[in-house]
Amino acid sequence: MSISTGDRATFSIMFIMVIASTLLRYWQELKSILKVVQLMTLLTSKVVYIPFLYFRILINLKVRVLRHLGSVVQAASQGDDPIECEVERSTIIPGDIVLLSSGDLIPADCVVLEANSLLISQSVLTGEVLPVEKAPREDDQEANDQDVINSRNICLAGTSVSCGDGKVLVVNTGDGQSICPLQVPYNV
Repeated sequence: MSISTGDRATFSIMFIMVIASTLLRYWQELKSILKVVQLMTLLTSKVVYIPFLYFRILINLKVRVLRHLGSVVQAASQGDDPIECEVERSTIIPGDIVLLSSGDLIPADCVVLEANSLLISQSVLTGEVLPVEKAPREDDQEANDQDVINSRNICLAGTSVSCGDGKVLVVNTGDGQSICPLQVPYNV
C-alpha cells in the first residue's frame, strides 16, 4: 500500500521488517529441528539426513565395554580378563558387559551385574520424576514375573544413569529391545 501511495520510506521499513521476521523464524525453526534430530539420534545412533537442510548430522556415541581381544573361548580357557575399550553404540551385542557411570545412556536392554549406588532415570518410559535404584539380583531371590520396568535388576534401552556406576550385561539389542513391547517379563 505504501508503494502505491508513494511513501517509499514506510514501504522500505515494512519490507525490511518482513524479511527480518522471515529470516528470524527460519533460523529458530532450523535450531529446533536440529535439536529434535539430536534427540532422535540418541536412540537410533544413525546418520540422519534431512533433505531441505542439505547436510547430514551424525552423533557418534561411544560406550565403554569389557571385551576379549582374541577369541572368547580361548580367553576363557586361559583365564584372561576382558579389556576395557570404547566402541560405538551400534556395535553392542548381547553378551557384552557395559560399564556405566553418571550421565550415561543405557545402550540396550541389560541385566545388572554390579552396582554402586546405581540410580536409573526411567522418565522416558514411565514419566516418573525420581530415579529408580537398580541392583544385581541376589541368588536367594526367586525369579518373579513382574513387569520389566519395575524389575530391580533390569535396565532398559533409552533410560539414563542419574548417579552411581555399575556393570551390566547386554541381553537385547535392536528389534529385540523392550522399549516397544514393554510387557515381556525377563526371568534372569
